[in-house]
Amino acid sequence: MIKPAPIRRSRPSEQGYTLIAVIILLALFTIALAVALPRMAKEIQRDRELETMQRGKQYIQGVRRYFRKFNAYPPNVDALVKPTNNIRFLRKKYKDPTTGKEDWKPVLYGQNKAPTAMGFFGQPLGRSTIAGVGPPGAPGTGLTQLQPPPDSNAPPPDTNNPPTPGSTIGTASGPTFGGAGIIGFSPNSPRKSIMVYKKKDHYNEWEFVYDPIADQMMQMGGSGLPPNPNPNPNPNPNPNPNPSPNPTPGPTQ
Repeated sequence: MIKPAPIRRSRPSEQGYTLIAVIILLALFTIALAVALPRMAKEIQRDRELETMQRGKQYIQGVRRYFRKFNAYPPNVDALVKPTNNIRFLRKKYKDPTTGKEDWKPVLYGQNKAPTAMGFFGQPLGRSTIAGVGPPGAPGTGLTQLQPPPDSNAPPPDTNNPPTPGSTIGTASGPTFGGAGIIGFSPNSPRKSIMVYKKKDHYNEWEFVYDPIADQMMQMGGSGLPPNPNPNPNPNPNPNPNPSPNPTPGPTQ
């Protein structure tokens, strides 16, 4: 008769070792998770900030198109989204990635907290619009009136009815607006950001605005100075670098 093999039972000491190993693995997993979670959160926040900048640039493009068309800033965001004379300047209202809502804060002319135009190395341009300064060309501002590119569809100006100084006039193909208008938009979240935009590290301080001076500065090379009319570095005006000597006159007969 075959006897069944005896069942080997684990000793209490072996069970204790297994429990200790499980506790150590759980502790290591918790430590690794605690290290990885902040990194993951920062990566997610950085991606949202990049998306915020991309959407902010879309708003800048919309304001730029509107300004070039009507020589005026839009009165509200609907003027960019809704078709005007079958022209849409912005595809849609974008959500603010920092809040998840369509609550971008409009920046009115003269109410911006940061320079509207930045030069090289993050330096604000001397003629950029700052809070409290009137429109370009206003007395006492030292700024010149900038004109957008001419519209080929616009009618010639009426010389009998000149525009009132200080008013903002649109073309006949679009509405006429007075007042300041919207120069851009800003996120609505007061949280601190990881990235820095125009030397600002809070979302509600980021201002995505359009200033025609920035376009003019880019055309001038970013320095604010007119281009050099004589790019030739050679100071010698003589086009012939090796002139031949004057011939000696011969004796007269």
